[in-house]
Amino acid sequence: MGVACLYGAYRFLKRYHINFTMLSWQDMLHNIIIYCVMLIASVPFLFMYIKSVLDQGGPSSAATSERESLALIFFYFIFQVIVIPVWEETVYRGMFEKFFFDKPFIIKLIASSLIFLVIHVPNSIYLGCYFFIAGCGLYYAFSRHKNLADSIFIHMLHNFILFIPQFLG
Repeated sequence: MGVACLYGAYRFLKRYHINFTMLSWQDMLHNIIIYCVMLIASVPFLFMYIKSVLDQGGPSSAATSERESLALIFFYFIFQVIVIPVWEETVYRGMFEKFFFDKPFIIKLIASSLIFLVIHVPNSIYLGCYFFIAGCGLYYAFSRHKNLADSIFIHMLHNFILFIPQFLG
């Protein structure tokens, strides 16, 4: 399924000539700064969400064997850090930008972020704010050069940073 998602994203990028060029070091540094600003802006909402989960007794976990858990961690990593960012950015920034957004920047920013928010189906207002801010940061990164590599890089970085505590914990 992951290969099919990546192949579909690749075909879309080729067919509609969406810019996907290599990032320079300066672009990568700028993207990391965008990510940090996005993260700082969304931290209060993330902490409020974590507090609400802990107040309800915390997340439940099922016991699995060590072999099963290593395989799950590997596939979860591949999907969470590689496949999902490429697919989501191709859809939310690439397709919507190409087909649906012939509007001013602020309208495209809000619409793209709202779509990103709705698709992630947050279970609280705090998580909703978190996803909306993340969508704004990702759209801003994309809109700088109309390059999907910018938003994919930030999305991969974000998912990797979120993956680390899940892997360790």
